[in-house]
Amino acid sequence: MTTIDSGRLMQMRTAILNQNAALQRAAGTGAPTPADTGPVPIDQKGGFGASMVDALKAVNDQQAKARGATEAYERGETQDLVQVMVALLYEELILALSLLAHAFRVGDQVKANGQFSRAATIINALEAGLDVERGGPLAETLAGVYRSARREIMQARTDQDSDRLDRLIAAFSDMSESWKKIAA
Repeated sequence: MTTIDSGRLMQMRTAILNQNAALQRAAGTGAPTPADTGPVPIDQKGGFGASMVDALKAVNDQQAKARGATEAYERGETQDLVQVMVALLYEELILALSLLAHAFRVGDQVKANGQFSRAATIINALEAGLDVERGGPLAETLAGVYRSARREIMQARTDQDSDRLDRLIAAFSDMSESWKKIAA
């Protein structure tokens, strides 16, 4: 797999905007060109460029992790399936929450709905996989964490609050790192 270059993506975006502006000028609508409006700064907090760079970094990180897991498998290294699945679910949940926050930032409701469903499904799977009899208080605590996270995601969706999602991402990133240490 190859990584996605954010600089190239921004160049393609600018080319598309230039072509769109030329078509609109030809149609007589007189739309401003990207040169008229100026470039979108990539480092602007909350801007399109920053959101795209963050999303691309998340995708590239996931690709690198998948590549590492594939290489480990090819070397014959194995792990407990449950440990691997929980680790993957955490990573996928973090990615879904990141993409949901990005969708909120850019106002893409269709993508937001899809990522909301994905995140909720992953949380449901994590909670359904808990064994309270064997896990005892830890499993009960995790069930509470998952229920709380589900409520937070619902509230973030209602409020279109990407900052709330960023806090969940940080919390699940910490949980993911802890899980990896326990599983190792």
